[in-house]
Amino acid sequence: MEILHPIFIIILLILIVGSYIEFKSEESKKPLTFYIVASVLLVIACGFRGFVGADYGVYRGMYTGFSIYTEYSDVFEKAIFKQNNLDIEWIFVLINKVLFDLQQPFYMVTFFIVTLSLFLKSSFYIKYSPLPTLSLLLIYMPFFLISESGQMRQAVGSSFAIFGLQYAIKRRFFMYLLFMYIAMGFHKTNFIFFPAYWLIRVNLNKNKIIALIVISILLSPFELYNYAGSFLGFLAPQDISSGFDGYINDSQFGAEMGFQKTDVLYIFIIILLIYYNNTACEKIYYYEYFRNLAVFGFCIFYLVKGNRIFAIRLPGVYIFFAVTMVLPSIAYAVKEKFRSYSVFFMVIVYSLYMTYSFTINNGKRANFTINKYDNHLW
Repeated sequence: MEILHPIFIIILLILIVGSYIEFKSEESKKPLTFYIVASVLLVIACGFRGFVGADYGVYRGMYTGFSIYTEYSDVFEKAIFKQNNLDIEWIFVLINKVLFDLQQPFYMVTFFIVTLSLFLKSSFYIKYSPLPTLSLLLIYMPFFLISESGQMRQAVGSSFAIFGLQYAIKRRFFMYLLFMYIAMGFHKTNFIFFPAYWLIRVNLNKNKIIALIVISILLSPFELYNYAGSFLGFLAPQDISSGFDGYINDSQFGAEMGFQKTDVLYIFIIILLIYYNNTACEKIYYYEYFRNLAVFGFCIFYLVKGNRIFAIRLPGVYIFFAVTMVLPSIAYAVKEKFRSYSVFFMVIVYSLYMTYSFTINNGKRANFTINKYDNHLW
């Protein structure tokens, strides 16, 4: 039987206990002690890991390979969207280059990325989530271990996009644009989040939500994304449009995404989102903004489900709000009623199920288990 390393189990237990205390609290400011302790342990466990994570070997090889043969002038050209031979996004290359020139070990890269990404997400949770510890619990397992400890570029890039959403809420377009530019400097797929500035203000109700999702499911077999390449070539920088074409033609990940356990999770969230829409909108400030992003994420997911890499990469930053903002908001909105305990219980059961599922699959393959995990601090 595969078991996660004890540090990950300890983090899970801290977040479960902390989220329950937070849920029961009547104070307007939620207690953050459990949140802070879990965050510190997350930085230690993921930031100083050694040969742990799906893409660890690739990033470690990249650290030396790109840093030796890349000049700062190449990074600058990439930053202004000038075509060159640099295949990886410029900010990530710049971080690697600086740390390599300072003769730092590779674990300083993972430490910096994990810390930066968690700080940005935490700043957003604490400001906008009614239950920030529950939000961290829901992103922790398995998404944090898959993204920040695996797909690092997209993880930290999406963190900048998420943090920048506050400027969309405040209608400060140029600050929002700046954070989107930084997000794409880590991973080009974050361009998909650019319309969020306008999407959060769209007026939706239950009927419109159902209609949008049903239409997306019905359009899924037509693979409309195959016709988007020329459109992106006209609107987006060449680096983004070429990356889009590369995903379409990818022989390994371009295949159709069959029915997954994520489908069950998304159906569960969609049902809650529709059923409690009015209640959450009345009681949670800005809830309709996060709900809109979640709905758009599900629409993207079903529209691109014919291409596995698209279904994994493109809707992720939107569905982030479904998992970490919509679910805690609904749990908080109905907490005065008995059924709130059933909602909270379902969320905890989901987190435990995802822990089990991650352990026997990604956790085992990516060395998160007790017999394979390694950390540079011990």
